[in-house]
Amino acid sequence: MTTPSTGPPPANPPGPNPPGPHPPHDRRDDGAPQLPVPPAERPRTAAEEAEAEELARLRAELSLLHKRLDTRNRRSYALIALRRVAAAILIAVTALALVASVVGLWGATTTLITNRWVSTVTPLPRDPAGLPGFLRC
Repeated sequence: MTTPSTGPPPANPPGPNPPGPHPPHDRRDDGAPQLPVPPAERPRTAAEEAEAEELARLRAELSLLHKRLDTRNRRSYALIALRRVAAAILIAVTALALVASVVGLWGATTTLITNRWVSTVTPLPRDPAGLPGFLRC
């Protein structure tokens, strides 16, 4: 049994490619509409000629600016890499200087202050157990 139809089918159902005849070149490969072909070349007026020259000049200027921008981006990446390397080197030098200064400060306070030096080395001859094994007699 068939169901009665409520009306005629829609003329153009929704969807990407509605049924029906299509002109042969109404869309490009990427789906954008095809632009109409300009009429045959006619002589340009002076205003149209000046406009075409201005457009060509602006396109050349835009191309030049894009090239400069690309060079700036590459230069900025190189500068960032150089800064990172310099920062790593400075951090390593700072760490080594910190260790050397702590050891030097300890050595200076232990050996250059006479009373502290005497209090540090006086017990060594009396208590050989405090000496390392290779210094014991």
